[in-house]
Amino acid sequence: MLSEIALKNADIDTIRQYTIMGTTVPGLEKIVASQIKELFPTSTIVDIQRGKVFFEVKASIMQLTSIKCVDNLYYFIKSMPSGTTKDDIRLLVREILSTPFSSFIPFLCSSKRPILIHVTASRSGKHSFSRTYVANMALQALLSCECFSLGDVEQHDLHFRLDVIERVTYLSIKITSAAYRYRGNNREFMPGAIRPSIANSLIWLSRPNKNDVVLDPFCGSGTIVSEREYYPYRKILAFDIEQKAVRATQSNVSKSVIVRQGDACNLPISNHCIDSLVTNAPWDVQIHSDDIYKLYFDFLNEAFRVLKLDGRCIVLTDKTEVLELVACELRLKVKKIVQLSLHGLHPCIFELCRSEHCVEEKH
Repeated sequence: MLSEIALKNADIDTIRQYTIMGTTVPGLEKIVASQIKELFPTSTIVDIQRGKVFFEVKASIMQLTSIKCVDNLYYFIKSMPSGTTKDDIRLLVREILSTPFSSFIPFLCSSKRPILIHVTASRSGKHSFSRTYVANMALQALLSCECFSLGDVEQHDLHFRLDVIERVTYLSIKITSAAYRYRGNNREFMPGAIRPSIANSLIWLSRPNKNDVVLDPFCGSGTIVSEREYYPYRKILAFDIEQKAVRATQSNVSKSVIVRQGDACNLPISNHCIDSLVTNAPWDVQIHSDDIYKLYFDFLNEAFRVLKLDGRCIVLTDKTEVLELVACELRLKVKKIVQLSLHGLHPCIFELCRSEHCVEEKH
């Protein structure tokens, strides 16, 4: 779950003051900020940018890993003015070299071998250079320091990240590993599976409670119900119409989660017994139905049959018009919470609830 830098940087259980950058899917920034503030009430949100949340917090590294709505966590080192030309990057390199890295990386002073480094960069705005150019220039500069040696994407002790945004560059060092982002190295993912950080954001929006009976009727590989296990619950139910999805979910969750093959439009569940329904409904290439409207109508009709009268329903989909039409037909209130930017796709997170006139119950 933690990177080499986090594991080596003194005691990961020692509480210290940090400035951290959390990265997430664009659109989830305010949800991330709310999770940080609830988990660490004395923390301060310093800045929110597209896909990034900067915050100051007094905590241990292990405590920080309780933040689940982010993809990765970084030590934020500093921001530096930068221009739009390659000459500006040369000046930026000098600024990087003036950084007292030993104050951020205590083990530099005691290491008996050079520290293997890897450098990546991102760029947003109009510039006459590429992000690869920025990363290579920074890498060559850092390698001029005796304490650093060349690593690669697979083998490194430190992962430096530069984010060039318009005329400012942000320098940080990665704390978490891929195992944190993907919740381990052996998870099974089905086509159409969402990132754990998105699934956790859906769960967070559902206001998880220790007494909840939770349902995901389109469980896929079980990412949502797996994330729900991070919070107290009474019971978790997961259904999918495909047997291979059921097997994938069973391999990704604990035995306390009830996983069954079943149709989201005809669930073997009693009326009004579910507190919270959270799901990644079929959308984009996941759709195999010739009648999308009917699929969503039958699903939501069934969802509000099994939900308690004050039950919570959180749905991720890019079928906005269909969802809103169905909600209107079923006399449900629908609220679009956020729109995400995900590899060229723009799904939205919706919260649905009963209006004054409830859907007729199924007997």
